[in-house]
Amino acid sequence: MALAGNTGMRPKCPLMPNRPVKEAGMRIEAEILKSLSFQIMPGQSKLEFGDGRVLYSDDLKIFVGAFVDGLYLPRARIDSTQHCLSALLKYRALGKGN
Repeated sequence: MALAGNTGMRPKCPLMPNRPVKEAGMRIEAEILKSLSFQIMPGQSKLEFGDGRVLYSDDLKIFVGAFVDGLYLPRARIDSTQHCLSALLKYRALGKGN
């Protein structure tokens, strides 16, 4: 006799309902770390992009906390930053982040 609610299925992740919790958690953690690598930090004066390109600018201080759009584009957009922050907050709400 099976216990009530025991369907034999693996628990699903609330942020990625089509994936089991462990698999989704590993993917989310990898994406969170990748996203954090695109964040402009205090005191940062250069951005390193793909193909060995580097942008040096003291003006990066006005973008502290923003997220750069990608490896090849020296652009920070508010919607990209909002998406990254939303993901970080959801991750934290799941009890994973500090």
